[in-house]
Amino acid sequence: LGLFVRSPGYEVLAALIVLAGVVYAGVDAQNHSSGRSGGVVNVGDIIFDILFTVDLLLRLAVFKRIFFTGTEWRWNLMDAILVVWCLIADFVLTLLKVPVAATRAARALR
Repeated sequence: LGLFVRSPGYEVLAALIVLAGVVYAGVDAQNHSSGRSGGVVNVGDIIFDILFTVDLLLRLAVFKRIFFTGTEWRWNLMDAILVVWCLIADFVLTLLKVPVAATRAARALR
């Protein structure tokens, strides 16, 4: 697992997922502003929540303490906060049936 997560191929895959998430957030925001948005939380939101959570968990499992103490600890901490924020926001927004504008900014930051 460590070899996979530390490989350049994984870094490219993670970057492509982030890029796809940004494109999705832009398209979804455009759809939302034009009234074509789906329900409270779209399937795309859930898919990216899962992908970003799996990435975070893999990196935590591999890097352990270094995740929060290494040279990239600030990026890792911000990433962890954003992933947790999106998970909580999507869960709460689904329960309360509130529009998903609160998670748009966090997804764009990710």
